[in-house]
Amino acid sequence: MSPLVQGAITIFVGVFGCVGYFYAANLLLDKVIYPAKGPNIGRNINRANAIRPWLFLLPAILALSIYLVYPVIGSLIRSMYNRAGSEFIGLGNYTSLAGDPEFQTALINNALWALVVPAAATFFGRLENDHDGTVEITCLRQILCRPQQHGRVPIVTTGMHRVWGFRRIFNAGLFMDR
Repeated sequence: MSPLVQGAITIFVGVFGCVGYFYAANLLLDKVIYPAKGPNIGRNINRANAIRPWLFLLPAILALSIYLVYPVIGSLIRSMYNRAGSEFIGLGNYTSLAGDPEFQTALINNALWALVVPAAATFFGRLENDHDGTVEITCLRQILCRPQQHGRVPIVTTGMHRVWGFRRIFNAGLFMDR
Protein backbone atom coordinates (compact mmCIF):
# COMPACT_ATOMS: atom_id res chain seq x y z
CA MET A 1 0.00 0.00 0.00
CA SER A 2 1.40 3.40 -0.90
CA PRO A 3 2.29 5.74 1.97
CA LEU A 4 -0.16 8.35 0.64
CA VAL A 5 -3.10 5.93 0.77
CA GLN A 6 -2.00 4.63 4.16
CA GLY A 7 -1.77 8.20 5.51
CA ALA A 8 -5.21 9.09 4.13
CA ILE A 9 -6.75 5.97 5.68
CA THR A 10 -5.06 6.68 9.01
CA ILE A 11 -6.35 10.26 9.08
CA PHE A 12 -9.83 9.20 7.99
CA VAL A 13 -10.06 6.42 10.61
CA GLY A 14 -8.48 8.62 13.30
CA VAL A 15 -10.73 11.64 12.78
CA PHE A 16 -13.97 9.76 12.27
CA GLY A 17 -13.04 7.28 15.00
CA CYS A 18 -12.65 10.14 17.49
CA VAL A 19 -15.87 11.81 16.39
CA GLY A 20 -17.71 8.48 16.59
CA TYR A 21 -16.25 7.69 20.01
CA PHE A 22 -17.22 11.05 21.48
CA TYR A 23 -20.69 10.95 19.94
CA ALA A 24 -21.35 7.39 21.14
CA ALA A 25 -19.90 8.07 24.61
CA ASN A 26 -22.07 11.16 25.07
CA LEU A 27 -25.13 9.36 23.74
CA LEU A 28 -24.56 6.44 26.12
CA LEU A 29 -23.98 8.77 29.04
CA ASP A 30 -26.96 11.07 28.35
CA LYS A 31 -29.54 8.55 27.16
CA VAL A 32 -28.72 5.28 28.95
CA ILE A 33 -26.62 5.73 32.07
CA TYR A 34 -27.80 9.13 33.37
CA PRO A 35 -30.82 10.26 31.32
CA ALA A 36 -32.01 13.82 31.91
CA LYS A 37 -35.55 12.79 32.81
CA GLY A 38 -37.52 11.38 35.67
CA PRO A 39 -37.51 12.31 39.35
CA ASN A 40 -33.67 12.49 39.60
CA ILE A 41 -33.11 14.81 36.65
CA GLY A 42 -30.82 17.25 38.49
CA ARG A 43 -28.71 14.52 40.04
CA ASN A 44 -28.41 12.70 36.70
CA ILE A 45 -27.27 15.84 34.90
CA ASN A 46 -24.71 16.61 37.61
CA ARG A 47 -23.34 13.05 37.54
CA ALA A 48 -23.17 13.02 33.73
CA ASN A 49 -21.33 16.34 33.78
CA ALA A 50 -18.88 14.96 36.37
CA ILE A 51 -18.13 11.90 34.21
CA ARG A 52 -18.01 13.66 30.80
CA PRO A 53 -14.44 15.09 31.14
CA TRP A 54 -13.13 11.61 31.93
CA LEU A 55 -14.73 10.30 28.73
CA PHE A 56 -12.70 12.85 26.78
CA LEU A 57 -9.50 12.09 28.73
CA LEU A 58 -9.81 8.30 28.49
CA PRO A 59 -8.37 7.94 24.94
CA ALA A 60 -5.40 10.16 25.84
CA ILE A 61 -4.76 8.26 29.07
CA LEU A 62 -4.91 4.96 27.22
CA ALA A 63 -2.58 6.18 24.46
CA LEU A 64 -0.07 7.56 26.96
CA SER A 65 -0.20 4.34 28.94
CA ILE A 66 0.35 2.18 25.88
CA TYR A 67 3.03 4.26 24.17
CA LEU A 68 4.88 5.78 27.15
CA VAL A 69 4.30 3.95 30.42
CA TYR A 70 4.39 0.39 29.07
CA PRO A 71 7.75 0.81 27.26
CA VAL A 72 9.34 2.45 30.31
CA ILE A 73 8.27 -0.42 32.55
CA GLY A 74 9.42 -2.92 29.92
CA SER A 75 12.83 -1.21 29.71
CA LEU A 76 13.22 -1.23 33.47
CA ILE A 77 12.42 -4.94 33.59
CA ARG A 78 14.80 -5.72 30.71
CA SER A 79 17.56 -3.73 32.42
CA MET A 80 17.51 -6.27 35.25
CA TYR A 81 18.76 -9.03 32.89
CA ASN A 82 22.16 -9.71 31.37
CA ARG A 83 23.09 -8.62 27.84
CA ALA A 84 21.61 -11.76 26.26
CA GLY A 85 18.42 -11.41 28.30
CA SER A 86 18.73 -14.94 29.62
CA GLU A 87 19.81 -14.41 33.22
CA PHE A 88 18.29 -12.16 35.87
CA ILE A 89 21.04 -10.08 37.50
CA GLY A 90 18.95 -7.54 39.43
CA LEU A 91 20.67 -4.21 39.95
CA GLY A 92 24.00 -5.52 38.62
CA ASN A 93 23.87 -3.35 35.50
CA TYR A 94 23.25 -0.25 37.60
CA THR A 95 26.05 -1.00 40.08
CA SER A 96 28.54 -1.48 37.25
CA LEU A 97 27.38 1.82 35.70
CA ALA A 98 27.72 3.68 39.01
CA GLY A 99 31.38 2.64 39.22
CA ASP A 100 32.22 3.64 35.64
CA PRO A 101 34.02 7.03 35.52
CA GLU A 102 32.80 7.76 31.97
CA PHE A 103 29.19 7.27 33.05
CA GLN A 104 29.71 9.57 36.04
CA THR A 105 31.13 12.25 33.73
CA ALA A 106 28.20 11.86 31.33
CA LEU A 107 25.72 12.07 34.22
CA ILE A 108 27.32 15.25 35.58
CA ASN A 109 27.45 16.82 32.11
CA ASN A 110 23.77 16.07 31.52
CA ALA A 111 22.79 17.50 34.90
CA LEU A 112 24.80 20.67 34.27
CA TRP A 113 23.33 21.01 30.78
CA ALA A 114 19.79 20.64 32.16
CA LEU A 115 20.43 23.30 34.82
CA VAL A 116 22.71 25.84 33.10
CA VAL A 117 21.19 26.14 29.62
CA PRO A 118 17.63 27.06 30.67
CA ALA A 119 19.00 29.46 33.29
CA ALA A 120 21.29 31.12 30.74
CA ALA A 121 18.49 31.37 28.17
CA THR A 122 16.23 33.00 30.72
CA PHE A 123 18.99 35.34 31.91
CA PHE A 124 19.88 36.58 28.42
CA GLY A 125 16.22 36.87 27.47
CA ARG A 126 15.51 38.97 30.56
CA LEU A 127 18.62 41.04 29.93
CA GLU A 128 17.51 41.82 26.39
CA ASN A 129 13.96 42.50 27.52
CA ASP A 130 15.00 44.97 30.23
CA HIS A 131 17.63 46.87 28.23
CA ASP A 132 16.27 46.94 24.68
CA GLY A 133 17.70 49.66 22.47
CA THR A 134 21.03 50.04 24.25
CA VAL A 135 24.40 49.50 22.61
CA GLU A 136 25.14 46.56 24.88
CA ILE A 137 22.01 44.69 23.81
CA THR A 138 22.78 45.36 20.15
CA CYS A 139 26.22 43.80 20.70
CA LEU A 140 24.68 40.90 22.65
CA ARG A 141 22.27 40.22 19.78
CA GLN A 142 25.16 40.20 17.32
CA ILE A 143 27.12 37.73 19.45
CA LEU A 144 24.22 35.39 20.18
CA CYS A 145 22.40 35.63 16.86
CA ARG A 146 25.41 35.52 14.53
CA PRO A 147 25.50 31.68 14.41
CA GLN A 148 21.96 31.70 12.96
CA GLN A 149 23.37 33.12 9.72
CA HIS A 150 25.59 30.06 9.38
CA GLY A 151 22.97 27.41 10.20
CA ARG A 152 23.97 26.85 13.84
CA VAL A 153 21.42 28.13 16.36
CA PRO A 154 22.53 28.21 19.99
CA ILE A 155 19.90 27.19 22.49
CA VAL A 156 20.46 30.43 24.40
CA THR A 157 19.07 32.44 21.49
CA THR A 158 15.92 30.34 21.48
CA GLY A 159 14.99 31.39 25.02
CA MET A 160 16.14 34.94 24.40
CA HIS A 161 13.95 35.35 21.35
CA ARG A 162 10.95 33.82 23.06
CA VAL A 163 11.11 36.41 25.82
CA TRP A 164 11.75 39.15 23.27
CA GLY A 165 8.82 38.03 21.11
CA PHE A 166 6.43 37.82 24.06
CA ARG A 167 7.45 41.31 25.13
CA ARG A 168 6.68 42.63 21.63
CA ILE A 169 3.24 40.98 21.71
CA PHE A 170 2.44 42.45 25.10
CA ASN A 171 3.66 45.89 24.11
CA ALA A 172 1.47 45.76 21.02
CA GLY A 173 -1.53 45.49 23.34
CA LEU A 174 -2.76 42.15 22.01
CA PHE A 175 -3.22 40.70 25.49
CA MET A 176 -3.48 43.78 27.69
CA ASP A 177 -5.32 47.06 27.47
CA ARG A 178 -3.02 49.96 28.21
